[in-house]
Amino acid sequence: MREWPRVAPLVWALTAVIILLLTAAPFHFDTSRTSVLAHLSRVRLHPLISPDTGRRISIPDFVQNLLLFVPFGAAAVWAFGGHSPTRHIVSVLLLAGALSVAAESIQLLTTDRISSLADVVANTGGALTGALTAMLLRKRQSAEFIELAKTSFVAAPTYYPTLASGLLVCLASWEPFDFTLDVGVVTGHLKAARAALWPPSFSFEQIVAFVPFLLFGFMLTQWLRELRVRFPVAVGVGAVITAGIALEASQIFIASRLPSTAGALANAAGGVAGVFVSALDADVRATLRVVTALCLGAAAIATVQWIDGHEVGFSALGDIGVCLAGAYIGVWSAARTLPIRRTDH
Repeated sequence: MREWPRVAPLVWALTAVIILLLTAAPFHFDTSRTSVLAHLSRVRLHPLISPDTGRRISIPDFVQNLLLFVPFGAAAVWAFGGHSPTRHIVSVLLLAGALSVAAESIQLLTTDRISSLADVVANTGGALTGALTAMLLRKRQSAEFIELAKTSFVAAPTYYPTLASGLLVCLASWEPFDFTLDVGVVTGHLKAARAALWPPSFSFEQIVAFVPFLLFGFMLTQWLRELRVRFPVAVGVGAVITAGIALEASQIFIASRLPSTAGALANAAGGVAGVFVSALDADVRATLRVVTALCLGAAAIATVQWIDGHEVGFSALGDIGVCLAGAYIGVWSAARTLPIRRTDH
């Protein structure tokens, strides 16, 4: 069974799509000739000069763009397979350069993003770093570990639903994906989060966060049970609490978001609720239908909030999209997952 080679191209394609979304966010486009020419006039041919300031490029910005393409390079190596390192490296560099140029070209059509040759250099360097790292890891992997991953982790019926729900909570925590390593922004987020550490102030955003984490906690515990992990409920609780807090804390690197105690509590509470729902001696498909209904209900509430003007712009559409994606994952999981009876009492 060769599960990973079939998944690798999908992961690689997903990284490319995410990169294009991140570089175009927050999706404020102006396709007029005047705007495009104004962007082009700011492009500097010197790869170490910033088009924003005309000075040397910012190190945090360069590192941020480099890290953005590391997963792309790593996923490309796994997708290629085989044993031709030189050809793979050349292919990764060419494809990363083409993707970076495409992303920078899209930014010519936006109102608040700046195209830069320095970004192309950083992106290509990041892809190279990811490719070399992946090749090194492939050489060091033992056959026993690969076989274990194939037969145990990936072969479990709820592996892919768990992976999908995990990606969903990441997307819910990181949209609109405007990552930043700017010291001023990160420091400002830390100060604001510390000032509002307690008491927590809950809002509709935390309700939206609760639902996908409930789905994630449920699917993760099912997967742990299929792997015959000892004490799957306790392990699941620890995992979802850690993930909930970590994802909320990671928002210090999202320019338009602010981590909060309420968000971390909502994430953790949703995950723990999903774990305990999974612990109930109930039919898995029936439970997934209930979770799907909760996701659809949250999407409906988000739509009403948007119509009434309480939520606006990309944030509202992101909330609706996350809830609908959660509903789809619930339906898909119910279709592919057999009812699992309790075997760990």
